[in-house]
Amino acid sequence: MTIKKRHPKVIERFAYHEAGHSIVAHHFGFEFAHVTILPNEEKGSEGETLLVHRAQSLHEALLTSLGVPNRTRLEQMLVVLMAGIESVKLVRKRTNLNHYLEATSDIEKAHGLAKQLGHTGDVDRYFEVAKAAVEASNILKSKRAALDAIADALIKHTTLSASEVVGLIE
Repeated sequence: MTIKKRHPKVIERFAYHEAGHSIVAHHFGFEFAHVTILPNEEKGSEGETLLVHRAQSLHEALLTSLGVPNRTRLEQMLVVLMAGIESVKLVRKRTNLNHYLEATSDIEKAHGLAKQLGHTGDVDRYFEVAKAAVEASNILKSKRAALDAIADALIKHTTLSASEVVGLIE
């Protein structure tokens, strides 16, 4: 599916979702190559924040080694994962089932990462993911103008380089 076949509200939702990932990734010092809302049918994604580390998507980087991340770095990655859905909640003041379904991959990976952090029980994992979501939301609230600017630029251009994103954040 091309971006032109998507409803404008869906394009806006994906733009805010990816903008949220990029802002929080930058906040924690994760380098990324670009951010796009172009779908990647091969990967089954509707957009991505492509990390510099071996040119991996955020999700691929979480599943492979980034060196040997310590606990703090893994917790930061968890916050980055939750930033997509939290950015849409911040902008829309609520989310609907469609956005949760679209963010299923992020949510599943967040729970997997929480398990990797040692939260093996369901309640512990849900608590850790919820804590990361709150942290992502707080970071995004403090960068709301940048969130809007990045989302607007993604809607207009579909893909932004890391330097373009950083320019809009700083």
